[in-house]
Amino acid sequence: MESIIEGRAAPAKAAPPASATAAARVTAGYLLLGIPLLVLGRGGPAGLAMSAVHGALAVVLLALARRRPHGSRLAGVLADWLPLLLVPILYWELPMLMEALPGPVRYHDPLITAWEEALFRGQPALEWAGTWPFPLLSELLHACYVSYYALIYIPPLLLYLGVGGVPGIGGTAPAARRAEAFHDTVLALALCFVLCFAIFVAFPVEGPRYLGVPEGVPEGPVRGLVLAILERGSSRGAAFPSSHVAVIVAQALLALRHQPRVGRWVLVLALGLGAGAVYGGFHYAVDVLAGAALGVLIVLVAPMLERRLGSRVSRA
Repeated sequence: MESIIEGRAAPAKAAPPASATAAARVTAGYLLLGIPLLVLGRGGPAGLAMSAVHGALAVVLLALARRRPHGSRLAGVLADWLPLLLVPILYWELPMLMEALPGPVRYHDPLITAWEEALFRGQPALEWAGTWPFPLLSELLHACYVSYYALIYIPPLLLYLGVGGVPGIGGTAPAARRAEAFHDTVLALALCFVLCFAIFVAFPVEGPRYLGVPEGVPEGPVRGLVLAILERGSSRGAAFPSSHVAVIVAQALLALRHQPRVGRWVLVLALGLGAGAVYGGFHYAVDVLAGAALGVLIVLVAPMLERRLGSRVSRA
């Protein structure tokens, strides 16, 4: 079993994969765009400190995007994983970015609920649990919902470690194919996160969770775990589109392409996650549809962005 890490020990001096450089540049671009909001906003000293962190991280990412393999495993691992490792920090700071815009934060839930009524003739997030108040169904859907946090990292990690065969194609060795598949996945996930986060800042939506508990939702240990996670780590205003669904749909499509056995499991969990997001009252159904559409769109456009951003570094 040859991992991507082991493959880095080779003395080749070729440029890093285009998708790897593109993921770093996309994340750096998001960080740089956030600096003016943090400096000019109402965050005070905390905003200024975060703007300095943004600048430093952007410099690191851009430097890594231009790197060449020199046999340093630590630098290679950092370059490969930093766009995904930054996700919790970028999510945590979203309220600070929202508050930096002029005027008070305006949540757009009335517009989303109007769309919901027009599409579904009701409010699924407030009605599904009462329609099907089955404890086993509730716990299963909540388990699918909470699986999101692991599914951000597990499929890429399996590719990175060389677990699960990714066959060579057209004379390309399996190790090179795994590296390509890993970097394609990281690029798509980075795009999902930065686009969702940018939408959250410009168009904040609280979500049905802030309107009250859905009537009839069964309580249980898994639901309790989900609520505890959201209570401690959720960013208000980050409902539309569902970043959970956007990420998991992109992850499922890419895993089906690169890791079919893993992809089938991810697809099943994606379906349960989308249903659980509505059943548990965490997202409007419109949030889920928008997130799924965004995930599909990103998988389609990521290769074009890879060619544009990655090729610039390859020619440097």
